[in-house]
Amino acid sequence: MKALVLAVLLTGAVFVSPQQTTIAVVNISESGSPVLLSGTVTAGDEGSGVLRYSLTKDISCTNVSTKNILLAITRIKVTRLTTIDLDETRSQDYFFTSEILKPDATDVWHDSFGPFGKPTGETELKPEEPRAAARIIFVQFADGSIWGDPAQAEDALRDRADTESELKLLVETYRTRGNEQFLTELTKPTRLGGIGILQRLYADTKDTDRVITKVVSMLKCADVHQSAITTLAP
Repeated sequence: MKALVLAVLLTGAVFVSPQQTTIAVVNISESGSPVLLSGTVTAGDEGSGVLRYSLTKDISCTNVSTKNILLAITRIKVTRLTTIDLDETRSQDYFFTSEILKPDATDVWHDSFGPFGKPTGETELKPEEPRAAARIIFVQFADGSIWGDPAQAEDALRDRADTESELKLLVETYRTRGNEQFLTELTKPTRLGGIGILQRLYADTKDTDRVITKVVSMLKCADVHQSAITTLAP
């Protein structure tokens, strides 16, 4: 089954200011896809300075299937919109929250990249229109069934398992070794988005009890979702 393909074209671009260019997302998804995407991609230019450029994406993800979605993975490639091209994969995993993407519901994914400057080896750009192509490459439904290529989900599912292990370690550290060692473990560098959320929560509040409450809540949500999963295709 082919994945959803989404093209963002210059046609219909809205110029917000002399230093911003916003391109409307055009959905050209195939019939039968469980997800529809829409939104905008915006290139910013501060006008001066070395790190003067930025790129912002606001993508609306609508579940058009009849099942709850637990994990959605998208790939988006942006070219000719700013000084660099962007090719990235984004995972939205609801495994550690009480939320899921229900049928007919829409979630807005906001991502920003930058500030950045011009590439070191600057080359002349061809006179082509800016373009962003995006597609859903994998979906895991709340019952464990999937859509798309399961190989594309390996990194996301590994991050999920690693996050759960780290959450359990945080709880155990707090219970057996106390607040100081808990904070030492919490603030270690991490690639895991769920742990990053906890780190930002502590940075904003300096409230250990609030962070522990959040950790326990995330684990409880994981247990609920895991119990609802009946199968996961290899």
